[in-house]
Amino acid sequence: MKIGDLVRIKDDSRYDDSGAVGVIRWASPTTNVHLYRNCGIYLFNTGTIEVYRQKHVELISERR
Repeated sequence: MKIGDLVRIKDDSRYDDSGAVGVIRWASPTTNVHLYRNCGIYLFNTGTIEVYRQKHVELISERR
């Protein structure tokens, strides 16, 4: 995932933002197996930036 990609939060009962759509604002480039790959997403429905693990986010459209 890269900055500017359009994404959706995967449906999960643990998250209030399930199904929300947003844009990647930053993404951790780490490949260390002990650290999680996170990304900051600007969510359109709330107007806030939230942090999620990349495995809980699905890509809708890549930045061109």
